[in-house]
Amino acid sequence: MKKLELSIFIALLLTIAVGSFTGFAQRCEELSGKVLRLHVIANSDSTADQSIKLKVRDTILKESGTLLFNNPDKQNAKKRLSQNLEEIEVTANRMLAENGFDYQAQASIENKYFNTRVYDNVTLPAGYYDSLCIRLGKAQGKNWWCVVYPPMCLPAACEEAELAEVLNDDELHIVTDKGSYVVKFKLLELYEKLVGRKK
Repeated sequence: MKKLELSIFIALLLTIAVGSFTGFAQRCEELSGKVLRLHVIANSDSTADQSIKLKVRDTILKESGTLLFNNPDKQNAKKRLSQNLEEIEVTANRMLAENGFDYQAQASIENKYFNTRVYDNVTLPAGYYDSLCIRLGKAQGKNWWCVVYPPMCLPAACEEAELAEVLNDDELHIVTDKGSYVVKFKLLELYEKLVGRKK
């Protein structure tokens, strides 16, 4: 009888743990749906390619700032960027040409998977995020990313304040209190890879 009771107790604990984690994964998925990221991928990991990646980044942030940051909500930001991809590519390609690079930039709006990433005082959990993706050349090098909605790429932006405008209290706690969620973030990455969910 004791073995049966122990088995039931263990099964109950596992059920509670799985249910709790599934709820956490659901909250993270809802969170990722409220964020729009900027993702710049370098041609390669060479010093020159990594350097021009940062110059392209700076130029895009400066010259496309109105498109990137003056948006009342995520859907508006996504729509405006989608309508101006060609302009963004022209800006990036001009910077590449001015610095003697013969490859081109390609801009697109994508829903892509990101591992858990730390952004200053904020940790964004693993998951699928909408992203303005700028690929330089073969796009086989290290990437740079930030968040354009809410506008966290700006030097003066306060990450927590910006996120508080679009996330609920529970979601904000997840991204700003990483000490409590380190293990769950790792488990979430494993969970996402195992279930292979795609939007």
